[in-house]
Amino acid sequence: MGIMSPRVAAVPPGANGRWHSWLAGTQIDYALGWLGIHLSHLWWAIDQRQEIGTSPAGAGIDTPRHMAADDHSSRCSAILVAAGSSLRMGSDKLASPLAGVPVLRRTLEAFLAAESIAEVVVVCPPERWALLVGEFSKPVKRVDGGKERQDSVAAGLAAVSLESRLVAVHDGARPLVSPEDIDRCVAAAVEFRAAALARRVTETLKRSDSVDFNKEGVSRENLWFMETPQVCEIPLLMDAYSEVASRNLAVTDEVSALEAVGVTVKFVESTRPNLKITTPADLALAEALLK
Repeated sequence: MGIMSPRVAAVPPGANGRWHSWLAGTQIDYALGWLGIHLSHLWWAIDQRQEIGTSPAGAGIDTPRHMAADDHSSRCSAILVAAGSSLRMGSDKLASPLAGVPVLRRTLEAFLAAESIAEVVVVCPPERWALLVGEFSKPVKRVDGGKERQDSVAAGLAAVSLESRLVAVHDGARPLVSPEDIDRCVAAAVEFRAAALARRVTETLKRSDSVDFNKEGVSRENLWFMETPQVCEIPLLMDAYSEVASRNLAVTDEVSALEAVGVTVKFVESTRPNLKITTPADLALAEALLK
């Protein structure tokens, strides 16, 4: 179609906190890149109408009748969100060595090993990019992040390939995710349009009063701890974050953003520990799990 794709260099180093004002303030070539993404996915959606079947009655989900392994409708880009300040850690947790390898590099390696991932966009400052030394088996690029997590995801979305129809958003501080769980999550998103890695709540839950004395039990039925990656069709996520910005909402993950526009997300139960490195104790636990 001859549409300009977004230039990575044009991604602003500091998003101003809300999607629309941030996009409006970018350079014209960056805006055209976003237009290219929208038009690309519009044409794809029109083309897919002949390939889409309807889910069983009441499911409310359209899924492809067939999906070839090399079908562009299943091509997935990954966004590693690694722009945070690591204040709770007291040092740069993504630079911390985990069995001799920086946390961020371990996270990247999992996505390079996942068969379902075609490219990786790392949202991080230049000093963290320097941690990712060595050769990459897939295309990997860097963009600067924003003030809030949702701004960093927006920056990553602007840099994904126009050929991708899915995006997997992952916390850079979750280095133990397995390539197999990534692939399972992407496969679920191909089928259900949106999916997220998660684990069931298994601990006993209690609700307390205002001074921290037990009040009542809470049922664990159908309760999940959310993890990443969280994978969905790119137009769905773009619409979700546009709605989040227009309503001035603050969301902590993609599932929450998708909920804002009424999109249901399929949970995929993780098969291995997938903890997020937040404190020195988390790093010690991750080290033990790798042994």
